[in-house]
Amino acid sequence: MAKSGGFTYTNTTATTHKTISLYDLKELENYGSNGGDGIRSYTNTQASSNDAPERFSFFSSVKKNVGTSLPVAYPSPRRVAASDKNSSVTEGVKYGLKYEAIHTTVDSNDATYRVDRPFVGELSFCHEVVDTLTVSQVMDVLGRMYSFLEKEDGSSRIADLMGGIININAD
Repeated sequence: MAKSGGFTYTNTTATTHKTISLYDLKELENYGSNGGDGIRSYTNTQASSNDAPERFSFFSSVKKNVGTSLPVAYPSPRRVAASDKNSSVTEGVKYGLKYEAIHTTVDSNDATYRVDRPFVGELSFCHEVVDTLTVSQVMDVLGRMYSFLEKEDGSSRIADLMGGIININAD
């Protein structure tokens, strides 16, 4: 029998009221790329102003001591030490996407008023490299992560997080 992998969660019912907008960014048309050493950046050269650019950066690197705070019932044979309660493995990979943009505030009553503030969003994954973890499973994890940003009533938790409130039971 061949080995296969998966996650053991059982709450797998998809919902239709949770949506996310995807944008046709036309990356080949609108973004110039550069990179090296595990980072590839795409800076918007066409669809944003010169004084308020945006940038997407993919990153990937070897990661030492990949671990979790969760108890692991059947740890990897590649773990750091038998006494390691979080089952850190000796080597894995970390990869993801970083988004950088400028959030601009203007005043419709004062044409001279403008304040630019940096905005950075990051999404990353870190795990041991195993052939039983598939792209489809990582995309499923991404969907679960996004789903948890919405409350059961369909409203967003982002406002709570922006205000420094981390109480998921306050639904």
